[in-house]
Amino acid sequence: MKLMEGSRFKALDAIRGIAALAVVFFHLYVNLWRELDWLPEPIRLMLNYGYLGVSTFFVLSGFVIAHSTRCEGADFRYMGRFALRRAIRLDPPYWASIVITIVLALLVQRVFQVAQIYPSAESVIAHIFYLQYFLGYPPVISEVYWTLCIEVQLYLFLVLVYVLLNKLKAWRNFDIMRWSLLFMFAIGVISALQTHKAAPELIKGLFLPYWHYFFLGVSAYYALSGVTWMKYLFFAFVGIEVALQAGASLNGYVIVGVASVAVIYGLGLLGWLTTGLAQWPLQYLGKISYSLYLVHSDIGWKAISFGKRLLEDQVITPLLSTLLFLLGLIASLVAAQLLYWIVERPSIKAASKLNKHSAEPYPQDRNIITS
Repeated sequence: MKLMEGSRFKALDAIRGIAALAVVFFHLYVNLWRELDWLPEPIRLMLNYGYLGVSTFFVLSGFVIAHSTRCEGADFRYMGRFALRRAIRLDPPYWASIVITIVLALLVQRVFQVAQIYPSAESVIAHIFYLQYFLGYPPVISEVYWTLCIEVQLYLFLVLVYVLLNKLKAWRNFDIMRWSLLFMFAIGVISALQTHKAAPELIKGLFLPYWHYFFLGVSAYYALSGVTWMKYLFFAFVGIEVALQAGASLNGYVIVGVASVAVIYGLGLLGWLTTGLAQWPLQYLGKISYSLYLVHSDIGWKAISFGKRLLEDQVITPLLSTLLFLLGLIASLVAAQLLYWIVERPSIKAASKLNKHSAEPYPQDRNIITS
């Protein structure tokens, strides 16, 4: 099938929302795992592995960033415009969540006299530029920000490959798309080997160990474009992922990543990427997923901790533990909605305005956890 330019992938919005909710459930469960020990084992297992939704984010990112960029004619000016648009879209909500987290820590210490760990000035600066994971700063501000460091590297590397191969084309004429995908395929194999400890991780914080999830999405997008050799490339890479998984210890991230791309590819074959999973609760979760991802691990966690503090002299029954979980979830959703209204939505409009004034069209600009 031929993917329509300018189309909105509603099914991917829904999948993004589900993946974000899985991560939220995981972090809330970590704060209540003792109190929720009455839950059936399958449910506790699902909650405990909600963090695996991160690999779904990377797969989604690869698919939609491939849809949002062009290969032919890409140059450093194009890359700069792409980076600027992404910065306008991602930075304000991210920076706002950093401020919210630090302010909340100050309030908790002052009101409840509970000691808090604060990030250093250097750590905050590193966070602002998505360098904290690369530079090895501990996740004092939030446990979830490391994925943004990787995310930024992933799609900048994709565009950089396009740019460099376009530069090489000036010396010798060749099919840029074919060689771009083959090069990214080779990097994907190295990345998958690193995940299975079959290749060394040379630089901590570099995107390379996560590239294969991203490339699953990229190759799925091109496999659905109707070009036969691209389809073969996609199936070959999935085959390598499965073979490595079968020949080594099971890796939950890889299982979820392959399952995610299988669902995306299946929806694409059925023609449901733009129309499937369009129910409003799923679309709503997809819309606020970036804001929800940014704030839940701090606000949801603190809401539960506040509730447990109020109940410290009581036996926490199954009903009370359920109410505490719901308190964390509702606090996370409300905070995400406010962040979306106040910061994220204006950022989306600003990025869209830049797109309209840009000479280069971006059919759709959506990534792992952003709406």
